[in-house]
Amino acid sequence: TIKDQAVSILSNILSAIEGNDNKKDGILIIIDETHNLENIAEAASILRNIVTTLDVENLGQISFLLVGYEEDMMKFFSKDTSARRTFDIIKLDVMPDKEAIELLEKGFSDAKVNYDKNLLKNIYVAGGYPHSIQTIGHSLIESDTDNFIDQKDWDNSIFEASLALRSKEFSIMYTFNKPQTIADQIL
Repeated sequence: TIKDQAVSILSNILSAIEGNDNKKDGILIIIDETHNLENIAEAASILRNIVTTLDVENLGQISFLLVGYEEDMMKFFSKDTSARRTFDIIKLDVMPDKEAIELLEKGFSDAKVNYDKNLLKNIYVAGGYPHSIQTIGHSLIESDTDNFIDQKDWDNSIFEASLALRSKEFSIMYTFNKPQTIADQIL
């Protein structure tokens, strides 16, 4: 039923795109945080069937981009191993410090905030995790009182960000490439 409803909805979308003067090649649907799917094990089959049905009916191109943890992908393919022929797995590593620094510089520029360039290296504490980098960056902007990000702002922001990140449920998913100790699980 879900597949049929999705095919109907997506067929209408693809037909509307096709009928539009600005021709497009197809659509991309992004599903982020796949661990939140209620029944992730059934999702591979449903999505593969949607893609196949639309392709057979020559209704255009549709792609899905699923973002999630490695263990989510294992669950995703657990009931439909043939879906591996439809979906490519691309493993992304953590963000390098250089990219995180560029991200902060862009954010500070957009916010029109001055900063000590030498202190940007402090972002290493985020471990390369985009959400941690984002949380620290937002905290830096929010805690700044003089339009200049200095070490005091970094100290406050790292403390605030660590409290915020500690309360997030996904923080226990970070393994840092080692088995979690009981202390890690508690944090």
